[in-house]
This record gives sequence, C-alpha cells and structure tokens, in this order.
Amino acid sequence: MAAPEEPSVAREEKQGGGRRGWKTGLAVVLAAVLAGGGWYFSRDGEPSGSSGSGSEPAVTAAEKRWEKWRSANEVLRVGVKKDQPQLSEEKDGEYQGFDISMALAIAKALGYEKGDVLFVPVNTENRSTMLDNKRAHLIVASYSITDEREKEVDFVGPYFRAGRTFLVREKSTQYDLRSAADIKQKDVRVCTAAHSTYERHLKEGGYKAYAPQPASYETCVDKLLDETADVYAVASDDVLLAGLAYEKRGQVRLLDSGAGTEEYGVAMRPEDQPLKGKVCTALRQIITSGEWDRMYKDHLAVLNLPPWDAPDPPKCGA
Repeated sequence: MAAPEEPSVAREEKQGGGRRGWKTGLAVVLAAVLAGGGWYFSRDGEPSGSSGSGSEPAVTAAEKRWEKWRSANEVLRVGVKKDQPQLSEEKDGEYQGFDISMALAIAKALGYEKGDVLFVPVNTENRSTMLDNKRAHLIVASYSITDEREKEVDFVGPYFRAGRTFLVREKSTQYDLRSAADIKQKDVRVCTAAHSTYERHLKEGGYKAYAPQPASYETCVDKLLDETADVYAVASDDVLLAGLAYEKRGQVRLLDSGAGTEEYGVAMRPEDQPLKGKVCTALRQIITSGEWDRMYKDHLAVLNLPPWDAPDPPKCGA
C-alpha cells in the first residue's frame, strides 16, 4: 500500500481558500501603517490624510483658516468697559472684574498670553463701531444679545444673564422711591446709557426718560447724586447697578429686580468666522469646567444679588 501523499504548498493554499496569502497581505498592510505612524480618521469617518483622491491635507480647512487668522493677529484686542465695579473696571491702569477674567480665559484658550491681550475701553454707544473699525477683535462688555444687534455683529453666548432694575438715591428730600411702580407713578426722570436696550424698555414701560442720554452709566450715577440735576433713578441691569451701589454704599440704593432678562454675549465681526468658532469652544469649556463659577465667586458674589447659575454651554458648529 502506497504511503499517503504529503500535501503540497499549492494544495494547502487551494484548500484553505488562500488564507495564508490573505494573512500575509494583512501583515504587510499593518506593518506599513505602524511604520508610517498610522492613518487617523476624522469625525465624518473619512481618513484625515486623504479625501479619497489623495489631495486632502491632514489639517482641516477650518484649522487652516484659524491658523491664518491667528498668525495675522499677534495681539488680541478686547473691548471692555472701565466704569463697572466688580464687572469691568480700570483701577490704577489695570483692568479687573468678571468680564475681564472672562476675556482673559477666552484669550488663553485661543493661545494668547496675558501680555498679548490689549484691553480697549468701549461704551454702550460705540461698541459696534469699535468692531467695524477693527479697533477691537472681541467685545466683552455687558453687550446684551438682541435680534437688532445680531444684524450688525456676531455673538457667542450668553456668558451671563442679568435682571433689570433701578438705582435710586438712598436719601432724597423730594421722592421716596421704593419700587419701579413708585418711579412710574411719581413720573420722575430716569437716566440710562445711550444706545442701551433700556432706551426702548423705558419708552415701552411708560417711564419718563432723561434726555439726552449719556454714553455711560457712570455719568448717569453722577447725575443721580447731583441734587441740582433732574434725575432720580438710573435704569440698567441688576449686576451692573449692584456694582455701582457697592462702590457708592450709603449714597444709592438698588431696587428689587423686575421682569426681563439681559443675556450678555461676546461680540465680534461677522467676517471673523475662524475667531467665532474658537471663542465658542473656549466659552463652552469655561462654563463646563467650573471656571465660570470660580469667576462669579471671585467678583460678583460680594454684590449679594439673587444667585445666578452658569448659563447653558453654547452650541458650537463643526
């Protein structure tokens, strides 16, 4: 009887469906991947090193636009207010407050050191102009988000929500104002900043507005404390007026917050889309990491306002 024939290599490959050849090919591919550092995949499932045609670079188009914007702007110019105690103020040539901490945290996330940030003073009247004239890249200055303003500037936010209220004299020989109803009923003149949302709120609410409205709330408070001026109340956000009341304790009094909410946003030029995407991601991180809460405690808790929770993180596009 003849001995069993030894299987040949050719027969083994045929019977096994080419398994050894398949494994060998896979090993070659894996070795090539490991040797080259590996392909990585983008979120849409396409290899980041190739769009299928082999022409797409590893860096996304959005990243390239940001790198171009960042390299062209070595200094980040941020518009802020300098007369809002605890929120944003200048003291001895240095800016401080909640808005300032917010601006610096955003700048850091964008890759700017503190020394690379230039604060530019703005007011309620000239904020959009400062952006249009490219004197500021960002505005972080209690800039309330409204449909009207969104036609002129882009916002990321909100990063804070404030209530509406009034500031009155602590002692007045002519009027005892204890509520918003008293202000309306006694028909006293109310000062607010020019081009603020309160110009419309006062008119719609039936209040008597002082005219002409000044460019800053600080000027309104000066008029309020001037007994020769025909101003008996200042209208604005509770956080802003609470800071002024804190600074001028014993002279002015903050009334309870009324209806309505002002949402503050970080503003920029609509054409600066690479910047907007980065700011959105930065603000989202600041809110979710607990950094927002620390800023609030550091700067605004002393004002004894009703506690505000951090706003919802903004939704950032791809």
